[in-house]
Amino acid sequence: MKTVFISERLESNICAKTHLKAFESLLSKEELLIIDLNPCENARRDDNHIYLGKFNKLDKIKWLTQQTTWYLTNDRILKICHYINEFGPKVVFIDDSCFGKLEKAIKSRIPNVKIVTFYHDIIADLYQQNSKNNDIKYKVLMHYAAIKGERLNQEYSDMHFVLNNRDASLFTKYYNKYPDGLLPMAVAEPDLNNKVAVEFDFKTFKNSNNKLILFVGALYKPNLDGLRWFVDNVFCKLHSKYTLLVIGRGLEKIVDDYQDVENMKIIGAVDQLAPYYNNADIVIAPLFSGGGMKQKTAEAFAYGKTFIGTTESMQGYEEELTIKENQYNIVFSCDSPEEQIRTFDYIEKNNLYGFHQSLNTAYEKKYSSKALEEILRGIYR
Repeated sequence: MKTVFISERLESNICAKTHLKAFESLLSKEELLIIDLNPCENARRDDNHIYLGKFNKLDKIKWLTQQTTWYLTNDRILKICHYINEFGPKVVFIDDSCFGKLEKAIKSRIPNVKIVTFYHDIIADLYQQNSKNNDIKYKVLMHYAAIKGERLNQEYSDMHFVLNNRDASLFTKYYNKYPDGLLPMAVAEPDLNNKVAVEFDFKTFKNSNNKLILFVGALYKPNLDGLRWFVDNVFCKLHSKYTLLVIGRGLEKIVDDYQDVENMKIIGAVDQLAPYYNNADIVIAPLFSGGGMKQKTAEAFAYGKTFIGTTESMQGYEEELTIKENQYNIVFSCDSPEEQIRTFDYIEKNNLYGFHQSLNTAYEKKYSSKALEEILRGIYR
């Protein structure tokens, strides 16, 4: 079934990448046209992948004055409509909610095509959060354009998908209707046999009979704030048998910030994630801000690991709080130091370490590539 996939996030966003991968699995190369708005790429066409190219100063002026939102101008909208009309798809999947002017143009020129929109966030709500902290008029103006684009999207998109129940509630709050469904976070299949890392000697560590706590993240303020909170309020009060291992792109830059913390090792970027998840006894995600669904939560489930999160890191994964292993909880949401410390005691008392098949099964059912593909099949019915 011919489909056009449009995104400006393919360079860095995990949801955009997994959505595209799912379409590539569902469709043949001849059935899929990718239109990439990433401004860091040169304009070109690689088979079925069209890169619209970089923004020059004139493009930026048009972008600002025409209020066409992220990396679109009226000229680019016409160009995209040309590509769509030439390809002749049944479905146009737009991986962003603020492209209302583009959707209006598509519908006016190709009225029979089905437009499906995915909401990474609810822009109407996100703007309310960001506007107080945004003193730059240019950025405020672009956020306002995004809100207008999302409102216009309500009129011209045929189907609306959001990430989780929180975003579904926000969607209903702002637009007085329900979205057509959820497209939850999906992560890659786990490599459960890969246990040897380049950067860390797990064999020696395991011989010590200590327990390994794993934090996975990137150099991003909510991650840094959450890690600091955990170290200062929880980890410092745990038994010395625990070692905290910190991995993630860019986190090697904060090594000096924690040089005096015993039993904590910050590695930063790693060659492969699998050995770290496979050797972890507990995975933590002490996050208190951000949005969407957290990739690290789904990854912990994929690797079957006991998980200690917070209300924020469990957004979209609330049902997994009921999963048990031999009648014991193995997924926890704890927002206070006292709750987290009691949870570590509970895990230790009941020996809730190792691999839990029930969590891996939940991942397969809801957060795997196959689960995502099954949802996307529904847009062609």
